[in-house]
Amino acid sequence: MSPKIKKISNFFLDKKLIANDISIEKLFEIKKNFKLHGKIACFPDLNFKIKNYVPSGTAIQLKDEFAPILLGNSNDAISIIKISLKKPLSNIDINYFFKTFRKKISIFRRDNYEMDVKSVQDILLNGIKNKITEWGFEKKDLKKFRNRGYAKTFKNITDLKKNFPKKRPKYLGSHILTSDIIKSSRKSLGVLDGTSHFLELYKFNSATNQKYVKELQIKEKDYFIVIHAGSADPGLIIHQYLLNLKKKSFSIKNKLGKRLLYLHNSTVNFGFANRLYMMKIIKDEFKKKFSNDVKVEIFNDNEHDFLDFDQKKRIFTHRKGAVKILPGKKGDWKKTGEPYFMPTYVGGNGYILTNFKGNKKSFFCTSHGVGRMYDKIETLKRFSNLDFKKSLENKIKLFRYGKDKIKSQNPKAFKKTNLVLKSFKKFNLAYPICSLKPIASLKA
Repeated sequence: MSPKIKKISNFFLDKKLIANDISIEKLFEIKKNFKLHGKIACFPDLNFKIKNYVPSGTAIQLKDEFAPILLGNSNDAISIIKISLKKPLSNIDINYFFKTFRKKISIFRRDNYEMDVKSVQDILLNGIKNKITEWGFEKKDLKKFRNRGYAKTFKNITDLKKNFPKKRPKYLGSHILTSDIIKSSRKSLGVLDGTSHFLELYKFNSATNQKYVKELQIKEKDYFIVIHAGSADPGLIIHQYLLNLKKKSFSIKNKLGKRLLYLHNSTVNFGFANRLYMMKIIKDEFKKKFSNDVKVEIFNDNEHDFLDFDQKKRIFTHRKGAVKILPGKKGDWKKTGEPYFMPTYVGGNGYILTNFKGNKKSFFCTSHGVGRMYDKIETLKRFSNLDFKKSLENKIKLFRYGKDKIKSQNPKAFKKTNLVLKSFKKFNLAYPICSLKPIASLKA
């Protein structure tokens, strides 16, 4: 790594994990265009997606200002549900559940409204505070969401509508509804929202740290359903609107900056509700099938495309493809540190990790996945002749929406898991507690 790049960035990854793209050059451009607070933090999944200005696998801090261009669609995250059963799932069970999920969970916006107006208004203003018990979970489950399932926003829906873009944001896809934030939200609840997103079923595989497995109440017979989803159309609309405004960043010292932050936060709230609604669908189906012979509980929800704000220090941390997991000292995870589920690729094992020590220079962040060495287009060029199913490490049931070319997900296009975990350990980013074996996947 050149001394020049080290002056502006901290690299928390093995050199072999640096993808052959324009990520490094982009870091110099970011330094030139923004008054950074400290260095850019770069993680093992560092890679550049052509649709984004900022490379994925980075965390960038600004003081008193936030910059929409340094973010992705607000509140993209991975949720994990733990399922305890008295007997193992059969192939018939798995087929039933995933065919049902495919019907009840959309890949993109729905044709019909999914929820009444008042409920959607409440979600945009208050997140899931008032929905968590209504949708069959307990109030204490709010603690399972890193940011407690809501963000500070407008006092009433009238103020939200006043600040919602009056005209269609430039460069927004013509298929996305924009005339009314409420209508758009009502059609975008319970959607995966993107061809890289997924819903997957895993089974406990092996423990790396038996003590922590016990502390986290994970058992060998447990199943896990992982949801990767964001804030859907409301997030896309407002994020594109903010990108189209002429200023690169916005100060919260003035009224405009505060209003725009509240507008942004309304989609943060929607993202929490979108994932919780999918959890509700999953829980309802398992309860309907197994009644009292199943226990379905929220394990955790960690955002990786997010805007953190430290009120005391007035610092904004822009996390793009970077998840924050706090070390164990105080609070809800004081014995283990905050847990996180890291996926790898289709057919690859997933990992539950925690942050034992933490690294202040990394802003207590780490990779949200292993990351790509080749983008989808390059992957199709390189590996289109390979049999996709034979490339998978584990034999899984694959359910599709038929929206994406599955060969673009070839495991050979992704970074090596052992090198990623090695970097995690070397830089005190996270430590694996146990591995999970994939069983079924629902993808675009």
